[in-house]
Amino acid sequence: MQTSILQKIKYLVRPLHIGASLVLLSLCSLFLTDLLGFRDDGRASVSESRKMLAESTAMQLSTLASIEDEGAIDYVVATLVTRSTDIQAVSLVLANGVEQAQYGEESLVQRLASISTLSRISVPIFKDREVWGELRLVFAPVGSLMKSMLGVLFFVGSSLLGYTLLLNKAFIQLDPNRAVPSRVDTAFNLFAAGVIILDDQLRVIMANQAACDMGSCERDFLLGTSLADWPWQANSDWEEPWAATLNSGITISDQPVRLVQSADVTRLIMVSCAPVGDETQGARGVMVTLDDVSSIERKNNELGATLKELRASQVVISAKNKELERLATTDALTGISNRRVLMESLVREFERAKADQTQLACIMTDIDHFKNVNDTYGHGVGDDVIRAVAETLSAACSEQQVVGRYGGEEFVLILPGLDAEQAAELGEQVRAAIVLLAASSQLAVTTLSSSFGVADMSSGALDANSLVDLADQALYVAKQGGRNRVCIYDETQSAANADATPHVIEPVLIDSPEGRLEQLDTLLKLRDWEIQTLHEYDDLMGTPMRTLFLHTLQAELVRATHATEHVGVLSFELRNIDQLVLRFGYIATDRLLVSVVDRLQQGLRKTDLITNISAEHNLSRITSNEFGILLSEIKEVSEVMVIVSRLKLLILQPFVLADEKVDVGVNIGISLSLQGAGTASDLLLQANEARIRASAKADNVSHAFSIAEYDDKPLDYNALDADLHAPSQVDTDHRVPDEVNSRLNR
Repeated sequence: MQTSILQKIKYLVRPLHIGASLVLLSLCSLFLTDLLGFRDDGRASVSESRKMLAESTAMQLSTLASIEDEGAIDYVVATLVTRSTDIQAVSLVLANGVEQAQYGEESLVQRLASISTLSRISVPIFKDREVWGELRLVFAPVGSLMKSMLGVLFFVGSSLLGYTLLLNKAFIQLDPNRAVPSRVDTAFNLFAAGVIILDDQLRVIMANQAACDMGSCERDFLLGTSLADWPWQANSDWEEPWAATLNSGITISDQPVRLVQSADVTRLIMVSCAPVGDETQGARGVMVTLDDVSSIERKNNELGATLKELRASQVVISAKNKELERLATTDALTGISNRRVLMESLVREFERAKADQTQLACIMTDIDHFKNVNDTYGHGVGDDVIRAVAETLSAACSEQQVVGRYGGEEFVLILPGLDAEQAAELGEQVRAAIVLLAASSQLAVTTLSSSFGVADMSSGALDANSLVDLADQALYVAKQGGRNRVCIYDETQSAANADATPHVIEPVLIDSPEGRLEQLDTLLKLRDWEIQTLHEYDDLMGTPMRTLFLHTLQAELVRATHATEHVGVLSFELRNIDQLVLRFGYIATDRLLVSVVDRLQQGLRKTDLITNISAEHNLSRITSNEFGILLSEIKEVSEVMVIVSRLKLLILQPFVLADEKVDVGVNIGISLSLQGAGTASDLLLQANEARIRASAKADNVSHAFSIAEYDDKPLDYNALDADLHAPSQVDTDHRVPDEVNSRLNR
């Protein structure tokens, strides 16, 4: 009951305010009418009647003065006061100033003057055309001040009451909050999103409590206002979506905009607008839905930070896994294959050679007098000797050939496609190179040599283990024959005729030109081997993979430091790769990836990159959907801007896939060594983080720098070379090349 009374009083507040305003307006209108004289208040008629009475009495007294009838004059003057209630005092003054007669209130008579007003009139009395005297009349006031004030107060009170009751009835029809039943209004307020109804003038005519909370105001103050007055945080060219919906009739859904609620609080609002009403009946409006997604944005930011940490952890875990894999598959001392991997490779190659009926040779080598090296120089020098011999063996072998440590100072070489004679020639080259190691400053030993045993498929080996055993028997013959030599397995050989073992090589003199040439050739082969070990290529695209990319990046960082230059990493990925897979399938999506890489390789100049990772490729594939480009010799950031501009223009051109043009979205992240990246992994990680920030942008092809201040720098499209647009540089249709299809369909 009490709540109902308070609700009624609340609804009377607005009509009372407006009614008071109308009363003041009415009073101003009345005062102005009186001021201009447009309203007759009766004063003119009273004044006229009083003047006529005074004049008629003066004429009568003038007649009596002519006949000198003083008694009649006195009677007439006295009769004016006694018979007229409007006359309060009368005075008859002769021409010489003597007061002839006086009637009425004495105080009023004493203040009589010869000046006529509405309440005081003076008229002359003539005798024989000369002034005989003057009649002075005092009339009652026309109206009192108290009566006028009461009249005004009555007008104000009655008008205010009438206006308030009238407006209260009108607002019941005009105010939606009062016309809508309370249960409907309660249900309207149950919506978590803010709902606002605007009229055809974009004024608020209805709003729920959630909308009032967003606007930080009461519902009564919100009605009749404009949403454009809210503190929206938008660009200067931003058009209110509700205005666009009203003008075009188009429904707008989930347009993001920020609303400033305080100096420290800014909320992200998703605005949806839909037209309402019937235009044919003249009822048009817009329903605006305000959905506060600030909590979702905050959770997304937290999720992004967590994802960033997970990706960083993933990079560390991946590196650890690679390290574990390396430790599990390579020899810890030499870095070549350990015995387990070596024997697995030998079994695989043996079965392949047996099935294809091709040759396969195996060499087992042993460092001569290695125990003396350990005893004389110590185990540290012995380890150095083992490492140097392993590097020499690896440098002499190609990528298809396998070198592994069999145990202690023993090594095994697996040589697919070679017979025993060819393998012996290779062993002879390695043997000579090992002899030269002692002459260089690399090792502390004075002499060094190795013995070699060779066996191939024609030696009668039944399996991989048998082939190793036969090579070991040939090695035994070489040892028995004086060491520092190469022996081919011969089942007719025995230790007794070891002197007949072929390929006995005399020691090479270090100071001879031949010795120096052979030493240089060995070092060159060693360097070639180091390069070959880094050649890891993607099977699909033929591009280098992560290991080679990081190795080359680290080398370029060292070079740039000495040259006082900078190095950059450009990391990019295709947007919505999962949607492309669902739409076209894995094979077609792979074709699209290859097409993107091929176009970039054609469109990007080699001078934009560091020294090529290889002669054929300028890009590296880091993961399945992550690619890296190395930028070198950077003097200014503007040079990087040009490269990013060129990359964007290349990607913006559509691709043709399955006879359908496809627009590819790309996220690009750029990092520069000038921000103090210590290692290649740090620089790549910064580029990946910038790429993640670029993915949050609305542009289909977006970029971001690891240094945020560079994001605002404009891209220099005018600095691109003209050959970028030449049809000879890039296929105009950008179809997937035939050789790519052949690689994918293998």
